[in-house]
This record gives sequence, C-alpha cells and structure tokens, in this order.
Amino acid sequence: MTSLGVYQLSVFLAILVATLATVVAKWRSVLSLLGWNLQRRNKWKRERLRDLAEREEVEQEEDRLEKEVATHHEEKEAPYSPDRLDDWDGYIGFFHPFCNAAGGGERVLWAAIKATQQQYPKAMCVVYTGDVNITIKPTRLQSQRRGSFSEEERQKKEAILDKAEANFNIRLHRPRIHLEFLSSRDWVLASRYPYFTLLGQSLGSLRVAYDAFSLFIPNVFIDTMGYSFVTAFAGLVLPHMPTGAYVHYPTISTDMLGSLDVNTGKGLNAGTGRGWKGYLKKRYWHLFARLYGWTGGQTDVVMTNSSWTQAHIRSLWGPSRARTGKSSAIEVVFPPVSVEEIEKAVKVSEASEPKREKTLLYIAQFRPEKNHELILEAFAELLRGSTTGPRNPAKDAKLVLIGSIRNDNAEDINRVSWLRRRVIALGIEDHVQFICNAPWKQMLDYLGKSSIGVNGMWNEHFGIGVVEYQAAGLICVVNDSGGPKEDIVVEIDGSPTGFHANTAKEYAVAFSKALALSPKEALRMRQRARKSARRFSEEGFARSWVGQLDKLVQINILPLPFRRTHAVSLSEALKQYISNKYDQHPDMFKEDLDIIDRLRTEAVTSLEAHASGVRKLAGYAAQVVWVGGKFPIDIGVEFTWYPSLGFNTQRPVSQNNLRFELANTLFNLAALYSQLGISANRSTSEGLKTAGNYFCQAAGVLVYLRTDIIPDLRSTPPEDMDPMTLESLEQLMLAQAQECSWSMAIKNGYKDALIAKLAAKVSDFYDQAAEFGTRSDIISTEWIHHMTAKHHHFAAAAQYRAACDCLEKRKYGEEVARLKDSVTCVNEALKEARWINKVVSGDLHGLKMKVTEDLKRAEKDNDMIYLQPVPPKSELKTLDRAGMAVAKKPTEISDPATSLGDRGQFGQPLFSKLVPYAVHVAASIYEERKNRLVNSSIIDELEGLTNKLRDLLQSLNLPGSLQALEKPLGLPLSLTSHAEETRQQQGLHKIRRSMHDVESLKGNDVATYKEGVELLRLEAAEDDQARLKHGTERWTRPAGQQAADKLYAQVGEIDGYLKSANSSDELVKNKLKDVEPVLRVLEGTDRDLEEYVPSSRKAVMPPKVEQEARKLRNILNEISRLEGRRRRKVESLRAKAKADDVNTVLLTETARLERKFPMQKIEAVQFEDLFEQRLQRYDDDRIMVQDEQEEQDHIVGQLQEANAAFTSTRRGDTSTREREQALQRLENAYLKFKEILSNLDTGRKFYNDLAKIVTRFRDECREFRYQRRMEAGQIETDLSNAMSSLSIAQSNSLQEQKQRETLRSQYSAKAPHKEPLTAPTPTRVPVSPSPATPGMWSPEMGIKFGGAAPQPPKEGNTHNPAYPNSLLGQMRNTQWDPNQGVRFA
Repeated sequence: MTSLGVYQLSVFLAILVATLATVVAKWRSVLSLLGWNLQRRNKWKRERLRDLAEREEVEQEEDRLEKEVATHHEEKEAPYSPDRLDDWDGYIGFFHPFCNAAGGGERVLWAAIKATQQQYPKAMCVVYTGDVNITIKPTRLQSQRRGSFSEEERQKKEAILDKAEANFNIRLHRPRIHLEFLSSRDWVLASRYPYFTLLGQSLGSLRVAYDAFSLFIPNVFIDTMGYSFVTAFAGLVLPHMPTGAYVHYPTISTDMLGSLDVNTGKGLNAGTGRGWKGYLKKRYWHLFARLYGWTGGQTDVVMTNSSWTQAHIRSLWGPSRARTGKSSAIEVVFPPVSVEEIEKAVKVSEASEPKREKTLLYIAQFRPEKNHELILEAFAELLRGSTTGPRNPAKDAKLVLIGSIRNDNAEDINRVSWLRRRVIALGIEDHVQFICNAPWKQMLDYLGKSSIGVNGMWNEHFGIGVVEYQAAGLICVVNDSGGPKEDIVVEIDGSPTGFHANTAKEYAVAFSKALALSPKEALRMRQRARKSARRFSEEGFARSWVGQLDKLVQINILPLPFRRTHAVSLSEALKQYISNKYDQHPDMFKEDLDIIDRLRTEAVTSLEAHASGVRKLAGYAAQVVWVGGKFPIDIGVEFTWYPSLGFNTQRPVSQNNLRFELANTLFNLAALYSQLGISANRSTSEGLKTAGNYFCQAAGVLVYLRTDIIPDLRSTPPEDMDPMTLESLEQLMLAQAQECSWSMAIKNGYKDALIAKLAAKVSDFYDQAAEFGTRSDIISTEWIHHMTAKHHHFAAAAQYRAACDCLEKRKYGEEVARLKDSVTCVNEALKEARWINKVVSGDLHGLKMKVTEDLKRAEKDNDMIYLQPVPPKSELKTLDRAGMAVAKKPTEISDPATSLGDRGQFGQPLFSKLVPYAVHVAASIYEERKNRLVNSSIIDELEGLTNKLRDLLQSLNLPGSLQALEKPLGLPLSLTSHAEETRQQQGLHKIRRSMHDVESLKGNDVATYKEGVELLRLEAAEDDQARLKHGTERWTRPAGQQAADKLYAQVGEIDGYLKSANSSDELVKNKLKDVEPVLRVLEGTDRDLEEYVPSSRKAVMPPKVEQEARKLRNILNEISRLEGRRRRKVESLRAKAKADDVNTVLLTETARLERKFPMQKIEAVQFEDLFEQRLQRYDDDRIMVQDEQEEQDHIVGQLQEANAAFTSTRRGDTSTREREQALQRLENAYLKFKEILSNLDTGRKFYNDLAKIVTRFRDECREFRYQRRMEAGQIETDLSNAMSSLSIAQSNSLQEQKQRETLRSQYSAKAPHKEPLTAPTPTRVPVSPSPATPGMWSPEMGIKFGGAAPQPPKEGNTHNPAYPNSLLGQMRNTQWDPNQGVRFA
C-alpha cells in the first residue's frame, strides 16, 4: 500500500471516531427518548420479578441451604425502622455476558452479588448473560404467557448458580437473583471481527446493551466485564440511572500501544508495528484510545482490580471524567479470593512440608494471553538441567495445568489441543498434566500438594490464581509485570514471597531456585506468602465493594462538584517579580519556584474523592496563604477557573489575584471533603462517623472561605461564591453531617428521645440551607427541592421518634398528636416528589406507610382503651435539639505557622528567605531616613561648617599670606603635597574623562527619552488621522493624552529633571573654566610651581611680626587639627551608618507579625515605632554637631583676632603680596579640583539612575502605541460591520446612540495599569519625612520627587550643584524640588 493509501485510511479512522463523538453529542435527547420508550415497555416486569422472588422464597423455605443463607441475612440485616435510609429494595443490573465461565471475572461477579445481598437483602440482582446454550435436565416445558418466565430459564439459572457454587464455593440467596438471557452475545466475540477487532467488539457491545435494556431496566447498572461502551450507552439512554464499572483489564492501554514497537514490544502484539500495516495499526489504536477514554467519562463509579489497572484507567479515563464532572475516584477493589477457605483446607507447617511434591501448578484459563507456551518452554529447559547444574533437583518435577474451557467454545478447545501437541514436541509429555474445568475440591487438592505456583501472563491485570497460590503456601514464580508484580508477589516483613521472571530462561532459573530452597527456607517463604494473601480475602472485597455500591444506591446526599482550571506557571511570575522588585536573585529560590508549580499541579488535578487529595489541596492553600504576605495579590498571573454551580459552568472566570486562586482552591478542598463523606461506607457506625467528620470539615472550609477570604478578595468574587450561596452550602454540609450522627444513633440502638432530638436538628439545618438557597441565584431548584423535602422528612422522623418515646412513657394522647404531625410533615415532603430522586422519594413513602400504620393503631388503642385527650399541635412541647455537627475551620490553612516548618505537616514554608515586599519597602524607608539624618542633619552640617571655615580663610587670604612670610623662598610643604596628589589623579585629564562619561550617559538618556516622546507623537497623529477619517461621532474613543494622562505627565517630569541636571552640568563646567589655568600649574612640575610662585624680597621677619605670625600659625594648625578630627568623625559616622543593617531586625519583627497575624499583609507603617527607636542611636551625633558649631565659633573668634593683629603688624608691607596671592590661588584650585570630581561622580550616578526611568518610559510608550493600534483596528472593523448593518436594517437614532455608547465603553483604551516609572527600590508606604535642609547630593541618598517644579541651582550654593535627587524613588504627577525629601504615597 502506498503512503497515500495509509494516510487516507488514517484520515478515515479519525473521521469515524470524530463522527461517533459528534453523533452522541448531537443526539442525547433522542437517546433519552429511546430510554424512556424502553422503560415504558418493561415497566410491568419489575413487579413480576418481585412476585416471583417472593414466591420462590416461600417455596424454598424448607431448604436447608436457603435457610442458612436467610439466617445469614437476618444476622447481617439491621432491624427495620421507617426512617432507615439503607433499607433499599431496588433492582441492580450486572452486565456479564459470560457469567457461566469459571474465571476470575466470574468469581468477582458472584462475590459481588453475595456482598450486595448482604448489604441490601431486599434488592433484586439481575444478571445479563449470553449463556443461552446451557445444558439442563430434560423437563416438560409449558408455554407461558407474556408477563411470566419459563421453566427453562429457571432451570438455566439453577444450573449456572450450581456451577458458580461448585467452582467458587459461593452460596447465594437464589430467589433474589434473576438472569436475563441475551441472544446477541455473538456481537462481542473477537472471532466475529477479523479486522478492527477492538472497535468491532466495542460497537458490537452496543447491540448487546440494547438487547439487555429491551429485556429489563434496573435502578442501578454495573458492568463487571469491562465493556465501557455499554456503560456509556446506559448513561446516554438512561441518564437518571446510576452506572458503575468493575474493570479487570483496560480494553486498550499505554502498554498495548508500546507493545507495537519493533524492538521493545512485548505480549501478543509484540513487534507488529512495522511497515505500513504497523503504522495503520498504531494510528487506529491511538484513535480508539481517545474514544475509549471518552466512554470512561460517562460512568459514575469506577472500580479496578489492581493498582496496575487503576493507573492505566486513570490515564485513559481521568481527563474525560474531569470534563464530565464525575467526582467519584477510580478505586482499587481487589478481587475476592477464598483465602479463609484455602487456609482451612491447606496447612502450612513443618508437618505439611513432607507432603509437598515437586509439582509446578499453573491455574489459568486456556487462552492465548495466559502464555502457557512460555511456561512449557521454561519447564522443558528446567528438565534439561541447563539452569541447574549437574545435580538437577527438578528431574522428577511435574507441571500441572488447570484451567477452564468456555462452553462450546471451539477456540478454547483448539487451544488446549495445540498445547498438548506442543508438550509432545518439547518431549515433556511424561511430566505435564492437563486438567480442564476442574471442580473446586480438586483444585484445593492440588494447591495442598504442589510446591510452586506459576503465572506466565504478561501484564496480568491482577492474578487471582497467584493469590490462591499464596494462600495455599505455594512459592510463586510470576511474570515481572502487572498486578502480580505490583500488588501480590511483594516483600512482606522485608523479605520476598516469590520470584519474578520474563523469559523462558529466567523462569527456568526461578523454578530451579524455588525447588533448591532448604525446607526451613521454603517454609518461611510459604508463611510469608500466606500472610500476604490475607490482604485479598472475600471479606475485604465485600467491604470495598459495598463502599462503592453505596455511592450508586445511596444517592440521598449531595456532594459539591469540583471547579476546573487551566495550567499556569506561577513560578515564572514570581521569578520575574523577585527579579524586578527585590535585591535577591531569583536563582536563590529555584527549588521553591519548582515546588510551588508542582504543588499547584497536584492540587488542581486532585479531582477524585481520595484522601490523598486533602494533603495536596490543603498544602497548596497553606503555601498560598504564606506567600501572600511576601508578594502582592496582583502577582501577574491570570488564574482561570470554571464555576462548578449555576448556569455558567462552561464560562471561565480569570483574575490576576492570588486570593482568587486561594478561594478556588479552598472551594475544591470543601468539595473534596464532601465527596469523601459520600465515598465513606455509611453502612457501618465507623463509616458514618468518618463521613460526618468529612462533612464538618467541608462546612469549616466554606465558613473560612466566606468570612476570611472572600471579604478580602479585593475584586468581584465568582458568582457561585456569593454570601448566600456559601451560607447555603455550609448549612447543607452541616445537615448531612448531622444526618450521619442520626443514622449512627439508629444503628447503635439509641433511645427514641435522643434520636428525635438529632432528627429535629437535621431538619433545622436543611431548612436553613433551603432558605439561603432561595436567596441565591446559583443554587439550583433541584437542590432547593431536595433540601426542602429533607427538611420535612426529618421533621416527620423527629415527631415519629418522639411519638415512640411517648408510647414508652404511656403518653398515649401525645403519641397520637405527634404521629398526626408526622404524617402532615411527610405529606409536605411528598409535595416535592416530582423534583427529587427516587431514593429520597422511596424513603418518604416508606416513612409514611409506617407512620400511618402506627397512627391507626395508636388512635384505635387510645379511643378504646386509654381514652387520653389528644392535644392540638399548638400545645405540643417543641422538641429539643441535639446538635452534633459543628463546622471545623481548617487551622492548618488559616494559620500556616502551625502546618509549615520543621514539624509542619506540609513541609517548609516556601520563600522563607525572601524578604517580604513590605519589609523591603520598610528597609528602603529606613535607609532613606537614616541617610537623610546622617547626611543632611549631621554630615552636611559638619561639611557646611568646614566650608564656612574655608570661605573665611579664603576671605582672610589664609594660609597664603602666612606661608609667603614664613617661607619667602621655595614652595611650602602643603603646596607640594597637594600638587603631588593632583598629579597622581591626572588632574584635568581625569576631570575631562569624567565629563565625557557623564555627557555620554546624558546623551543616551536624552535619546531614549526623545524616542518615547516621538512614539507618543506618532500615536497622537495616527489617532487624529483616524478621527478625521471617521468623524468624531463614530470615533468616540478618547485621545491618547486623555487615555494615558500619567504617561504624558511623565514627559514634563522627565524634561524637568533633564533641564535641572543640565543646569548643574553647566555650573560644573563654569567651575572648571574658572579654575583650569591655575589647575594646569598645580598638576605641572615643581619647576612650573616655582615659576608661578614668586619669592619675597625680605628673608628675615621682625620680632613683632614673628610673634603674631606664630600665634596665627598655631591657630591655623588648630584649624587643621579640627578639620582632620571632623573628617575622621564623618568617616566614622559613615561607617556606622553603613554597618547599621536593619534587615535582621526587620525580619525578626516580620516573623513575629506573621506568627501573630498570618493573614494580615505586612505594611511598612507597622515598623514606625521600630524606626524611631532605631534612629535614636544617632542622637549623640546630632549633639556632636552642636558641639562642633560651638568649638568652631570659638576658634573663628580667635582666628579673626589673631589675623587682625598679624595684619596690623604688617600694615604697609607689600613685599610678599604677590607670593601670598599665588599661594592662595593654588590652594583654592586644589579645593575646587576635589569639589569638581565629587560633583561629576554625583552626576554620573544621577544619569545612571535616570537611564532606568527613561527606558521604562520608552517601553511603556511602545506598549501603549501597540495597544492603541490594535484597538483602532478592532474599532474600524466594528464600525464597518455596524455601518453595514445600519444600511440594511435602517436602524433608528436610538439604536445608533446605543451603538456609540457600546463602542465608547468598549474601546476607551487606557495606558498600562502599572505605576509610571516604578523604581527598583520599592517605596510605596505613606511616610511624611521631615523637610531636609539643602545640601550636597550623595550616592547614598535617593533621588527625591515631590514638591515644586525643578529650579536651577541657587547662586548661594556654589560648592555643590543640586542634581535632581533619586530616581530610585517613585515618580509622581508633581515636579521635583531639590529642597524636599522623598515622598512616599
């Protein structure tokens, strides 16, 4: 076949599968009509079946076996009570077309029926079977009219049940079992479909299903053979009939798909995926797997026989079940094995070991998948001794093959014949024995005398025979796959219970090892195997089966449905946020980021009623609560969830809100608790207690959601989480929890008075649930009718129990009054019968019947014997209430500190090392305040004092005048040291290089800023052009300047910052221009300096001048020491401020706040007291400034006095004036050099900070223009469509006005909602700093915004040009004022 032909066939199969799905979706109503017709046609049969069962029970009353079964039922059955809800007498259909076979599937069927009869003794079990050709004893058959059942069918039933009892030792109550014989069973035989077998059998099963429902329609339908198309058909045709499935083996599995691989494939289809046929088969199987998965989504309750089957069914059916809202978990119900009976029949002890023969026993049906050939080949190799060595312990070993052959099945018969010929070909016919259709006693005999139990099937779904081996103490050698590997032959007490193998050689080696075990080793392994087998007893199966059956039968309790969501990457948003907002690198939290994604995935996929989901949902919710204190709720992820209640369950709701995510997660946790309550086995007191606890926990989660989460959502809550809806659901959960307490009181035989109190409280809860439900727009009318009916039902049950209590206390008149009121309540409840399910309706009818009978008896007795007055209802005492149900709030979520940490059940809290956002803000505020205090209030004051002192010295021409006199020749030492420092720093070259760097940074910032402005201009031009084209009547969206007012405001702000910074740049340039000639001399050679500084004419000072000069020098030296001491103080203060790390203290305080208020978001304002206390450590430094001021004032006075005396002694002396002036110019040039370098460093820091701001400004302009372009295109399209419709429909002016309003509301584009020019350092908490004094800008201080428009530097401040302070603060709509501090808002 050509590749084109293969492709065409693949397309055909795809179209076929898609067509089937489409037909089903489109014809649901037609299929429902078909189901109604089938019900109508078979309605007569139910009563006929019940009459026949009752007649058989009477006829067989004398039979000993039936008496034993009946006695067994009487022991299991609780005494009948009118308000008992599990006394069910419906019809359960079991679809099992091959029920007369003797395999493991049939054991499951009959054991399930036995467990069903024990749980519901009044129920009728109807088995759909295709075993029509059963050989029965000859008898005279009478023709029967329609409405009766033939004697032939009855004898066939007896024959089938006799065989089941013989093969499995399962005794059943036969009158309550009915068999419907299917004439169309051939439609599911594989031999009928040589091609497309899987699809053919599945579609053929629909024909058999129609045949079954044409014969009889039960209340509950269960498939016990794995025909998933049948249960899907039942769900579509009879949507109100609960359906269940017990899956022994998936029709198709991932292992089957993998088996087609040429190199690694295993099983019957190993390696068949080669060539065009293999390709076609792969495509066919994959398409069938999709269809198979869809059918699984239509079944209400699904059970599997092993963990292996469960895993495959979950992968295939799980997605479809989640889409269809099937909340019941796919549970493992291990098949029943006669462990107890085998243990009684087969002893495992030292005394029994000598009776064991070297026999290898293989019990399995004779079918290809059982792989008998592999076992024969392995056994032949064992006998040849190739795996055992010279001393072969298996020379006299024997292999016994026991299996069933389906009646008149030629394929099975031919299979056994082929195996016999294969045994002869291998030359082992003397060592192999075949036993077909062995009775149970014969199998027990072989189990007792064999040594090894064998299983050869690859991916055996479970392996009942293997469990029987273990129960009998056989050492198992099984295939290394499927159920035998995962569930059965596992280690017990840390030691093996058998061997695993794959190939014939591996099996032979395993046989040899097992036979070579010493007697003691063999006995210990047999005992471990028996201990392992006790996990699979019939009692355990019955308990698990009843728990799942109760979900189908007891549907008088409502579960909360799960909410669905889409997968999102929360870690990416958190990583981006950490990168943008914190000074910690996201890679530090890589593990936490991976964990949060994994937790969410596990939580949102826990959509089955399994206890493991509680930990997943609660753990994720606790972590979300925890991280809510470290991240803002609008983290940047659109969480999408689908409502689970109401009319819009297919319409998703999306919000960028962490609390929205938390609310939905908590709702699913409540839903899980409710479904776990329904899944509990409420037929036992312990199960009722467990269920009630689950319902209380569900109510607690809903209370927490309503009171703590929804009010703080900060956005519109989902429509199905409004207060009335949540309140109704809370009361519903409490009602169902209280109902469990009521049921438990009945089972435990409590007094009627207490039961009445419990029932009255149940009624109250349901009444409140219905009341809140009517106020909700979401709670369905079906649920409200259910709640209302339950309210009246339990009010009736309460009065009935109170009447029973009155009878016991001989209050016969009150008994009659309460029974009358009970009847009234029942009648009120039955008014809801049209809208409630049959189980609730049946409970009500049963209660009414019993109460009516008791009322007749009570009235008769009272009228004829007791003659007590019957009080009216108004005089009856109100019944007391006994409330047992209390909502249990989830403290592990509301207080994460209790569940997270070293001893927490949910592990370590995530991002615990991440500084919370508010703490980062607080640290920024503290740093700004500390820097402002240290720099402005202390250092700037000290430097201001120093500058004043230097200005004074410069005005007094000091120290130049003194240096010229003291050293009339050569260069002063201080001058040479200044010159050397200037040379080492490369003087003018360093200044020009720094200026060039600043200009480059400035140019880049200006270019980026102009690019953003140009984008806004182009957007405005495009908008104006569109407005001119369409006119202002139709083009109604606001102009860009209105839509992005904050963005346009930034244009003026940034322009103001640039102008202010440019003024500072010019001031620095002017400084350099003024001092450049002298600075050239200062950075020159000593010869240049000597030439620049002239020598004095006098070489000797007069005594009077020398005396005054000495005094002046001492004062100047004191000033130098003062400056040096002050400089050291400044350096020490800066070091102190740098070492002042508030982070540790903030984190300690944060931890305390998080423990005390876990749900309260940490705000920086909470640290105000801590800030004030912390800043008090600088009080001594502020006092030091005052001391420095006083000391300087004192020394300045001395300086002025000494300089005046010095000047007066030299009055008229001009010999050193030129030298004085030269030295003073050089000193001033040195000081200016240092000042300019400091100014340029400040400018460089400013433009670097500005670069981040203008870059974001440009990016926002790009995003805004892009959004406006997209919006404009959509508007033009809508306007074109609107104009077309207007021209056709001739809309009136009112319609035109509505259209304009719609367009205006829909297309009023806004700029990005992000805060404009948000800086890397968060500063969002309201703080009102004290005004800062003007001073030099330093890199430690933030660039500050807020206040008046930027002004050029004041002329009085010639030392420090004022660059706009910190662009790391948040920009506001106001302009910057260099005299104002940081404004936080």
